[in-house]
This record gives sequence, C-alpha cells and structure tokens, in this order.
Amino acid sequence: MFSDSRTNAGIDNVSTHGKMHAFDTITDRKIILLCAGNLAPPKQFLEQLHRDKIKNAQINLNTVESLFEAAEYLGNVSG
Repeated sequence: MFSDSRTNAGIDNVSTHGKMHAFDTITDRKIILLCAGNLAPPKQFLEQLHRDKIKNAQINLNTVESLFEAAEYLGNVSG
C-alpha cells in the first residue's frame, strides 16, 4: 500500500503529513486506512476510531467480525 503525504497544492511551501494509518488490532487482522485531501476531517475520524477502541465501545475495529462490518462501522463513524 502507498499514499501521498502532501498537505497543500502550493509550490513555494510544501508541507507533508503521513496519510497512511495502521491500527493495532487483535491478532487475526491488520487494518490500514489511507486518507486523501484536507487533513482536518480524517484527523477527527481517526481520533474517533482510536477512542472507540480504547473505550472498548460495543462496535470498534477489534469487535467487527467481517470486512463488511468494518466498512459499515467506518461509514457510520465518518457520518
């Protein structure tokens, strides 16, 4: 997998920020999310995913049983 890291479209002051996020999950899965575009919405989204996992929310990246359930969960979180 690969993703870009550019944060702006200007040619004078190019900033970078990683847009690939690997989640520490239970041993039977590895979940990696790639983000694109503006950094603010993905940052809030990723923070919510981490909070759900830390709080042992009823549905989080460790409790989903299939890739379909993971996609549903991510869609619900992204609103």
